[in-house]
Amino acid sequence: MHAVVVNLTITDPRAAAQALHEQLVPRVSRARGFVAGFWTVKEGSALSMFVFEIEEAASVLMQQAEADVPSGVVLDAIEVREVVAHAWAP
Repeated sequence: MHAVVVNLTITDPRAAAQALHEQLVPRVSRARGFVAGFWTVKEGSALSMFVFEIEEAASVLMQQAEADVPSGVVLDAIEVREVVAHAWAP
């Protein structure tokens, strides 16, 4: 598995929240090979991680995210990383 890790600065919390719920979550959830997604915020910044079955699918989403940054945020960093372990509650 591979994950897209995204760091953002939130410049407009209202616009960012609207884009998250109306655009980003639906787009990522429908992406080919999608496994799981996590969106977090803390004091004007956001950290998100989207897990995909294969690296190619993660790379495609990363390219789309770089090309289409929503209103209310600034893209600080984005990268694809290999998932080497994971755990879930039983």
